[in-house]
Amino acid sequence: MKALKMAAAVAGVLFVGLGALMVATNPNASAYEEYGTEKLTAYVKDNICQKTFVLQDQCVSLVDSQQSEIQEVLAANTSRQDFIFFSIYKTDISVSSIVPERVKSFLPAIPSYQFETFGVFQSFYTYKSQKKSPQPDSTQKRHNSTIFKTNVINYTAFKPGSFLVY
Repeated sequence: MKALKMAAAVAGVLFVGLGALMVATNPNASAYEEYGTEKLTAYVKDNICQKTFVLQDQCVSLVDSQQSEIQEVLAANTSRQDFIFFSIYKTDISVSSIVPERVKSFLPAIPSYQFETFGVFQSFYTYKSQKKSPQPDSTQKRHNSTIFKTNVINYTAFKPGSFLVY
């Protein structure tokens, strides 16, 4: 009986310790903004600027010079649900909102994205990534609006230092 009480006490202390660790390492909004800015910048340079061909170097340098603006756009388009032990970040962003105006005219149709990211232990895990690609049709030509096609990718884990967008 005494061993059972001791095991229960140890388990309780470990449980409280884990909870305290989770609270202490729940990443805040600014950590997510830095993480997201790094990943969006890399995505734009690797996928959008590569398609500009002639202005590729200028596109990359413009994106590099716009880090604070990218972070502002990300912050403005992200909501955070703080559950004390962990956080969920929901971001709805168009890559065109972070690409400089001078470059947009040289690019093909630019998609928008929705991300849902789980933040815990100072790490981020994106479990939902949704890409919306503009698809022209006759309605778009008549009304000059953008029609979106949706691709959903679920349960993709990202840690700081790695990022993958489909």
